[in-house]
Amino acid sequence: MRRLLTPPGFFVGLVAGFVACCVAGRKAPTLLPIEDFQRFHRFLNPEGLYYATALQVRALARRELPCDKIGVIIGGSSVMQGVGQRAHAAWTIRLQQELGDEFRVVNLAMRGGAPNEHGQIAAEMMCRDGRKIVHVCDVFLHTFADAPDGNRDVYRYFFHDARARGLLLPLPERDRTMAALAHERRDDARFDELRIQTRANRWLSFNDLWHVIGYEHAFTVWHPFARKHPWRARKAWREPPLNRKPFLKIREKGLVAVAQQGTPYDREDLERLRAQVLQSVPEVLRPRTLAVVNRLNPEFLQVVDQDTPGFLEGYDRKVQDALAYLRAAGLHAVEGCVSLQAADFLDYGHLVASGGNKLAVELAPHIRALADELGYLERKTARRKRD
Repeated sequence: MRRLLTPPGFFVGLVAGFVACCVAGRKAPTLLPIEDFQRFHRFLNPEGLYYATALQVRALARRELPCDKIGVIIGGSSVMQGVGQRAHAAWTIRLQQELGDEFRVVNLAMRGGAPNEHGQIAAEMMCRDGRKIVHVCDVFLHTFADAPDGNRDVYRYFFHDARARGLLLPLPERDRTMAALAHERRDDARFDELRIQTRANRWLSFNDLWHVIGYEHAFTVWHPFARKHPWRARKAWREPPLNRKPFLKIREKGLVAVAQQGTPYDREDLERLRAQVLQSVPEVLRPRTLAVVNRLNPEFLQVVDQDTPGFLEGYDRKVQDALAYLRAAGLHAVEGCVSLQAADFLDYGHLVASGGNKLAVELAPHIRALADELGYLERKTARRKRD
């Protein structure tokens, strides 16, 4: 040992240990994927300071979506995540039952997520693998996505992580838009740090190693959510029950938010909506994307319509305009929550279990029809050609 404890031996060991950590970080997400996954609850998402990496999500998607099944990746916002429904009764469980064994559903939606964030990035990675994929996401009336890397800074890391690793599908329009944004963001230190971090992680895999360790063994960053057991590995935490009180207390804010949905589109709004799709969704993925424009709580719509006569007519027209422009951009766009009643909603937009079940029943035929159109349902397609 004394012969080994020399300056050359120390630095050789240091370099060997560093290289070993880099290799471990690159391989660990594949060897130790997230277990018993249902959705990104607050202990497994940036809300709880857990930033699942692109390699982790790719390994998760590869496990949850076998090659011989049609993969249905749920992306978008908290409505699609199932906020308002317990994990064991989330709407995606009913959707899996409605679709049957030919399909596999994985829910990668995030609270406040945009259509082009985690769910879409995972769909792009699975398309690169040659998997049979349908991406289902919700789209709000006011926007598709503010930028190709999403709406919220807290989620943008995922796009840049996947992009730095070369895991995205080609999209020249997205590359041009991101180059223009880089110029606009040049004075924002947050984006400089994000760019340096993701490029360095591509070669060194330190984020991947840390997140696997934090999931499997011990978490090293204190957070109020986990203050009683701050070091506990994240896989040991189960999704906490939903506190419904904050949702029930914001009725007035909800009415204001609903009222804003009635503002009619002008030509510029619709062109911007279409442009956001074209600069965010790769051409290969557009025909595989089911964009859902979910209707809001009918009780809220009626209340606003009473205060503002003609609101409901304008809202209906705006929904149809959004569907038309999403379809013009190459997506399969449908209206959601059509059959729901006020009792199916937690607030103005989120669904309770009954609403989630109804949404699953509504969307399942559209997903099946899209899978058939894409040629995924080979037996049905062959039978139709014979007929």
